[in-house]
Parts: sequence; structure tokens; C-alpha cells
Amino acid sequence: MDKTKNINRAVFIFIFLQNLTLFGQRISVSGTEFRTNGGRIWLNGTNTPWNQWNDFGGGFNTDWWDDEFQQLKDLHINCTRIWITCDGNNAGIDIDDDGFVNDVNPLFWSHVDQLMEIAQDKQIYVMIALISFNHTKPGNANASKWIKMYNSEENRQSFADNYAEPFVDRYKDNPYFFAVDVGNELEWVWENHGVPSANVIDLIFRVAEAVKYDSEVLVCQGMGAGIKYNTSVRGGVGNYLANVNVDFYNIHYYDWMNQWFGNPFDRSPSYYNMDSKPCIVGEAPAKGSAGYTAMQCYQKAFENGWQGLMVWTSNDVDDNGNKWDSKPGTDWFFNNHPDLVAGIGTVVNNDRIPDFKLFQNSPNPFNLTTTIKFTLPHESKVKIQIFNTNGNLVKTLVNDDFSSGQHSTVWNCSDHMGNTIASGTYFYQMTYGDFSETKQMLIIK
Repeated sequence: MDKTKNINRAVFIFIFLQNLTLFGQRISVSGTEFRTNGGRIWLNGTNTPWNQWNDFGGGFNTDWWDDEFQQLKDLHINCTRIWITCDGNNAGIDIDDDGFVNDVNPLFWSHVDQLMEIAQDKQIYVMIALISFNHTKPGNANASKWIKMYNSEENRQSFADNYAEPFVDRYKDNPYFFAVDVGNELEWVWENHGVPSANVIDLIFRVAEAVKYDSEVLVCQGMGAGIKYNTSVRGGVGNYLANVNVDFYNIHYYDWMNQWFGNPFDRSPSYYNMDSKPCIVGEAPAKGSAGYTAMQCYQKAFENGWQGLMVWTSNDVDDNGNKWDSKPGTDWFFNNHPDLVAGIGTVVNNDRIPDFKLFQNSPNPFNLTTTIKFTLPHESKVKIQIFNTNGNLVKTLVNDDFSSGQHSTVWNCSDHMGNTIASGTYFYQMTYGDFSETKQMLIIK
């Protein structure tokens, strides 16, 4: 009898801990970073926008989505972004000829129910884009309905009340439903489709309020014009989301944007005055961009302070690549920062950051030796390691205790066997207590 009681108690404790873990996994925001499981998480992500255009309420294939999410899990990808309705021509949302949103089709709910179950089972976080600029695109059979939705205050509120809020309410207890992206690149609705920008921003505002009304789901607005509408510096025309209660900024980057806004893989969010919230690169080619490989894009996004990279796409919908093209990047990030992928990364004490600094090596580029300087707020053990562009360890340069203050070490281009290494790009990573920082250097011979 006692043995049976002990077994039952063990089972109860196991189930309780499982549930505690499940409901402790929701992503939240702390300062400029994401948190879950009591630690930091970085969005080692992708986009899986659709399998078949307008899957949900249309031709949803459960087996395909289940297999796709398993592949994402196997590739150490921890989140993906999905267009839950691509252009509004399916039976998902009931919108009348006057642009009023009445309801959501039961078949749509059935399909999204299955998606959310798959996400929870595979432990992949999902960001749901509720709408796209395609809804108002010329040639869309229902474009006039969606334009009327934008151009009426009552209709915009119907979208929030009868679609966005029921959506969030239905899935808010699933911790893997972590964010709503109000709409895919909605700035094109006013730039290309003739809807006043104020009406589009008002819709984003109303949806954000609906999401936050009774849930902990995060909300953002992915901007396809890079940082153009998120800032008033570096080519931006102003922060159009200043009065919208978004939880983080979500910029998209493709190389055509570089001439106006620069390349975010070479810049930090603070360069764009976007340092009040977490910032992610929510789209960029899976094959790499801005002259960088896929692996380098993930490295540089992390090093420059972006809180995630979600490449376009996982499933090869165009010539920007797929999850196999981005694999060197997601693998590199997982191999170097597994805790940040799992969401158990150490919480950073922001009060200590100004006293800890890793400097750029000098000279850089170099051909014989280079000096790496760093400062510490107090005595601690420091490790500095050199990696090649494949993420392989070349040499552990420093692994010792240091006093507070500034220190330096010299690297003579040798590996752990004492052999001189070839010209090329390398990375040096410094680990100090709970902190870690990586910088890039170049050997030219």
C-alpha cells in the first residue's frame, strides 16, 4: 500500500512539474530582451508563412505541418512566423461587402486548432500574422472589401472585436503562441494601395489593444520597408508605432533597402534609435544577405544586439532560400548559445553592463599579431576563445582569473597546436561570469 501511494505521489508530482514547465514557458519582455523559463531567450527563428496559399480555412494539411515543425525542432529553430490568412480570399474570415468583419469560419478555427496543437507538441513558438498587405492588393477579388475595412472606424473595430480578440482568447493559454504580428508589411497598404496611413496605423492600434485586453501574448508590427517607419534617423521618416502599444520592433531587411537605411547586420538597434524595446530582424533571406553568409547573418545579428533573426523562409516559397540554406546559421547559434535557444539563458544584470567591455582587437585587419583588450568590474575568471567561420574552436587564448580593471592579451595567429593559421575571418568570444560577447577580426597575409 505504501509503495502504491509513493508511486501515485510521484506520478502527481511529475504531472504537476510538467504543467508548471508548460505554463512557465511563455515568452515575455524584460527591457530590451526576451525572457522565458526564468532566463533569456533569443529567437533562433524562421518564417513558415504557408504550405498552400490560404491553408487555414482552405487546404490545410495536418501531416505537412507536423512534419515541418519536427524538422524545425531538429534544426534547433525555436520559433516561426505564419501568415494565418494570406489574402482574405479563403473562407476564413466573414467580411461583408461593406467591409464589416462579422465572424470567423468554423473550418478556419479547426485548422488553427490543429496548428497550435502541433506547435505545443513540437515546442516551437509561433508568431501569427493576422492579415497581409495582399488583402488590398489590386487584382484581389475581395480587395474592395478590405479597403472598406481600413477606411471605416466601425469596420476597423469589427476586425479587432470579431477576429483579433476571439483569436487571441482562443489560444492565449497555449504558451507557444507567443506573439501576434498584426499584419504582414502593412505599410504597403498606404504606399501602394491608396489607404490613408492613419487608417492603417489605427487598425494596428486597435488590434494591439485587443491582444492585450486579457492576455499575455506579445504584439508587434512587421515592417517591410526596413526601419523606415520605425525611426526618424538613418533614413527613417518617423516612428509610426510610437503611440501603438507594441512589445517589440520587427524590421524586415533585403539588400535593396541598404542604400536608404543601411545594413542592420552591421548596426545595432541603438544606431537606429530603436533601443527602448527588444528588436528583431523578422525577415531576411535564408541564403544570407548584405554580402554575408547565412551563418554570418545569425552571428552578426546576435553580436549587434538584435534579439532574434527569423529568415525568409523555412519552406522554399521563393528564391530567398529555405531552412537548409539557413542551417549553418541556426546550427552555429545553437552550438554556441544553446541556453538562449532553450530559453534558460542567464538573466543579464543591466546595472553591471557598463563596467564590462570587450574592445575591438587592434590592429584589425592584421597579419602577425593583434591585441585584445577588455575591462572587468571586479575580479573574475575570464575565458577568451578563437573560432573560425564554421564555428569550430581554433584556440583558447585565455582561461584565467583577472583582477578588476583593464587587461589585454595578444594572439599570434596560432591554433591550439601552435600552427599558424590561414588568412580569413575569425571570431573571438569572451566569457566572464554570466556574460558573453563576440567580435569579428580579419587576418590578411
